[in-house]
Amino acid sequence: MNLIKKQSNEWIQNFCEWYNAKQNILFEAFIEYYGEEEREKLIKEIDDIPFLFLLSDVAYLNCKNIPDDYFAKRLELYFKHNRLFLNSLARKGANDSKILHEAVKQSMLTSYPRGSFEYYLHEEFALEPSAATTHFDIDGTNPIIILPIYFITDQIIIHEIDHVLTTPKREGALFPSEEVDELINELIAQDVLKIFRNLGGRILPYELELGNEYDDNLFLMKDFYERFKDLIKKCVRNDNIKILGDNLGKDNLRVYFALVKKLYHKKYITDKDIERIRFLINQMNRYYQTKKTQYNRIRLRVVEQ
Repeated sequence: MNLIKKQSNEWIQNFCEWYNAKQNILFEAFIEYYGEEEREKLIKEIDDIPFLFLLSDVAYLNCKNIPDDYFAKRLELYFKHNRLFLNSLARKGANDSKILHEAVKQSMLTSYPRGSFEYYLHEEFALEPSAATTHFDIDGTNPIIILPIYFITDQIIIHEIDHVLTTPKREGALFPSEEVDELINELIAQDVLKIFRNLGGRILPYELELGNEYDDNLFLMKDFYERFKDLIKKCVRNDNIKILGDNLGKDNLRVYFALVKKLYHKKYITDKDIERIRFLINQMNRYYQTKKTQYNRIRLRVVEQ
């Protein structure tokens, strides 16, 4: 156990060096995406993000994919030992809270070594410590990015950073459902990653094929995102859903977001579903064009006066 923690902490130190070496390029990628006027705010927000690393079940399930055979074998031994230990607690009558506490304590490695930071790990995270996640206090403040050791990619890092940049600084969510929030965030992250790569950015020196849990559903929002990208940027950075509602029609937006949430969990998407999506996006586009035309007429009258 001590050996695997030693090896894991060595990897974390390496990651910190890789990340710090490319952080300035990461700044520039987000600035190019969101706009030069956001430069100072973006740099501060990204620079303030602490990272926490965990040894999670993701590592155990993917041990065979690690190029370093020795490290893979040590990970397998670690998780076998860890599971036996937790099972023994259960047999001895330990309650769920005690088992959960020990599981988290054993999984936690270290925080990102940059200043001091106080945070709280809520049970909602501790019960599922496998995936990368962005955690906030209940009022939307004090973000922390939680990453499973080794099993991350540049795409995942950028996705989680964008959650920090676009999560409301208050209690409550900007979008009406997690499904909508995640799909929009993933589409933004993909664009930022392209910019990052074009600028010569690469954080991790290795490639992992982990798949993407959002890929199968991105088509639900891809056209919406591409058509109204400038509005979406203003919306997420200003924490103001009204920007979309006022320009695309509140009812249009509400029905569209509800449909995305429903289809996200639907096993089979029909041609009728696709047509419904296209119809709503076209409705929003017509509304948007009408609004722009009205605005231009008003502006022209003001100039003429």
